[in-house]
Amino acid sequence: GVMEVGETSTHYVELDPEIVPYLAGLTLGERTGVVSQQFRFVSDESYESNGFRAWMYQRLQTARRAIDVAGSGQVHPVPGAGCTFCKVRTVCPSSIHGGELR
Repeated sequence: GVMEVGETSTHYVELDPEIVPYLAGLTLGERTGVVSQQFRFVSDESYESNGFRAWMYQRLQTARRAIDVAGSGQVHPVPGAGCTFCKVRTVCPSSIHGGELR
């Protein structure tokens, strides 16, 4: 979900349409259908697939690619405060531009 905080706060929740019947009576926030309308599986030419699951699949594929690339040693450092937590900060030339060099 996404939280909008201001004078009033609203919690927007995107749900898999296939589980909505099981959530009757629950107050989960304001339900939206944004990703369900924007995402489809590549193989779906009829535009009838579950858009929420297509979005989840795309997010998981992106995370898997990031893990695979990092695991192969291809890392593009972005110096910042997080450098103090990085395991390779002592050998990373970018860490001197971000967090403390330890």
